[in-house]
Amino acid sequence: MMHTFGKNHLIKLAVVVLFAASLSAAEDTRRLPLVPYPQTVTLKKGDFVPAKNLVLKFAEGEARIKPIAETCAKDLAALGFSASDGKTAGGEKTGIIELSIRNDKLLGAEGYHLTIDSKISVSAATGDGLFWGTRTLLQLLEKGPGKAVPQLVITDKPSFSYRGLMVDNA
Repeated sequence: MMHTFGKNHLIKLAVVVLFAASLSAAEDTRRLPLVPYPQTVTLKKGDFVPAKNLVLKFAEGEARIKPIAETCAKDLAALGFSASDGKTAGGEKTGIIELSIRNDKLLGAEGYHLTIDSKISVSAATGDGLFWGTRTLLQLLEKGPGKAVPQLVITDKPSFSYRGLMVDNA
């Protein structure tokens, strides 16, 4: 009798383990293809479908943002978008990307916040952080105009103050 009781428990345990494994596998499919992977990614309900025409908005007096916006616009063009730091022709569907530098000491020199909901916003404490935020955004928009990306909030900063690469040819 004890032997059968043990088998039943083992079967129940196996079912629970398999169920838990399937849940964790389902969560892994929602992992975004980002390199390096951000420290914090919070997925929201729904998707954002970027229009072909994007307007990069930033404060007029912010000279640090202009070269970053220009670089981002060129890189978005390579993905099939039409991006500008001004207005688009009337009647065209446009998406908005807000770029801002704000005083946030928690982000450090290279950290950023990226939010995608009804629009896209990237903010950072420095120009370097803003640049890295646009690099993450480009990875998310890689499929091009009209291709849905999840609504999300990303907060990221380097874990270390240096960058490195190891090549092991052995």
